[in-house]
Amino acid sequence: MKTISEEQLQAFILKAREKKSRSQATVVPDPLSQLVVDDPTSKGSKRKNQEETTR
Repeated sequence: MKTISEEQLQAFILKAREKKSRSQATVVPDPLSQLVVDDPTSKGSKRKNQEETTR
């Protein structure tokens, strides 16, 4: 087993973090582009409006 110095460990961690942040940035440039919003009018379900329920 090889023992590494504190400086080598810090350099390795820094490189790993940079690599991880670069890979995450390229995967999802805009997180809102993956957001799917349910539109109740597109489902074709008929909902009663407030006036019809008070009769």
